Amino acid sequence: LIGTPNDWISVCYPIGLFSSSHQSQARCVSFYTLLKKAADQGGGLFALASDGGGVMGIGTLLHQGNRLNPGSALVDVFVHPAFRTKADDLIESILQSAKVKGIAEVRAEILAAEHEKIVLLEKHGFRQSCNVGRRETLGDKTYRVVSYLRTMG
Repeated sequence: LIGTPNDWISVCYPIGLFSSSHQSQARCVSFYTLLKKAADQGGGLFALASDGGGVMGIGTLLHQGNRLNPGSALVDVFVHPAFRTKADDLIESILQSAKVKGIAEVRAEILAAEHEKIVLLEKHGFRQSCNVGRRETLGDKTYRVVSYLRTMG
């Protein structure tokens, strides 16, 4: 999944994990960090699997609140180019989990250049909430970070 050429840039922007098409990866330990962060925050790591059991996409829900104040959560998704039509299933799983956890709003901080990912988020009720004002530099390219929000009413 990560080694396949992919025009999507962020695997999980909130922890700084990017596609190897856009940033070289020194090791796969980053996935342990991702899983641990999701678990520690009461969120989750989601997988989109092929019929043969191969991982074709991953999604994250990083909870920002606590039990007394469910607050918000950060999300991101990353899907193999050949399985983008199944990305809806991944987003729906994440949103259902957020709803069950009582999370009031779900936010995606992503790179403005990820147009196809933005369309996917908008399809599922996310709306641009602000220009975060940060920039992310990967190699010789600099990207603007934008925030998309969905309330879970």
